[in-house]
Amino acid sequence: MIHVSFPRRPDDYAADCVWHAQLSHHVYHGLCRQLGHGKVEFVEWDRVVAAAPQDLIVTCLPKANYRTGARIIGVENDTLIQRRWTHGTFDCHGIEARVDDVRELFPLLRNAAGLLVMTHDVALARLAAGEADATGDVRRLEACCNGNIHVGPHPIDRTRFRRWPKTRLNRQRWWTRHRHRMMIYHAGWRKNSGEAIAMMKDLGFREGEHFDVVDFVNKNDEASMKALVDRYSIVFSGSFSESGPINIIEYLIQGFVIAGHEARWDGYGFAESVWSCDPSQADEMRRRLLWLMDEGNLPAMLRHRERIHAHFMEREDMAWDGFIDRLLAIIERAS
Repeated sequence: MIHVSFPRRPDDYAADCVWHAQLSHHVYHGLCRQLGHGKVEFVEWDRVVAAAPQDLIVTCLPKANYRTGARIIGVENDTLIQRRWTHGTFDCHGIEARVDDVRELFPLLRNAAGLLVMTHDVALARLAAGEADATGDVRRLEACCNGNIHVGPHPIDRTRFRRWPKTRLNRQRWWTRHRHRMMIYHAGWRKNSGEAIAMMKDLGFREGEHFDVVDFVNKNDEASMKALVDRYSIVFSGSFSESGPINIIEYLIQGFVIAGHEARWDGYGFAESVWSCDPSQADEMRRRLLWLMDEGNLPAMLRHRERIHAHFMEREDMAWDGFIDRLLAIIERAS
């Protein structure tokens, strides 16, 4: 028996598109399609699964079964930076920046029979280049599960997040009040865009007119999502603390221009969309923000948007069907 257990139920995804609902829905129903409903069971998150020795539990940290000795197939996020498993801070250009403290969780991974690790393209590029920290992190994970591991990008439901497509970028016209604006995610240390917000204000851009700061958007609210399409051209996230960047990829699929932190967003050939909090790059960051906010650059931005959007819509490695195939391969090796 394959027991599936995530913080949200599979059918929650019908009304709520948050990440754990998407993950639960696609993993449970994908395994049922491949293996049959009789071989797959969903178990509520707060229940300890009473698994038989031959059973497997597909779940994520910090599921209680990681501590019971049951055979786990972990579906986990990672940034491929070893320090994040050993410290509660991250060295960001000499600043000890706070990140999610997961120090006590790494030893639990040694109970895994297999790991399907999701990360972002910046980390994958570091791994492909043989960067010591990324390769060292993967070797430690491989040792936890006897090498039964796959590391790849986050999958995404491209149909779901294309429900309210943004087809053109906003510009001021004589018959409409719509103009080129940026939406900036900022929510304390975890979604920290504080330096970019301060720089925007120093450059003369006014909050509430040229840009808005939000800490949460209800992506299930049709009216709210349509309003975002009408109001903004750019979605900015200065966060470097998360393993995603699934949140901004959702906006990318919808059709927004994306700008993000270099630790988790590489711009895909669009340099002006990459943000750094490196003090030595401050003048370049001012230039990039000015470029992004210049309505005269909208045609160039649109070309970048179209190219990057097409790339993400065509990527097979981000499709849920391929993700389930990789999960099944890990399950088979663990069986």
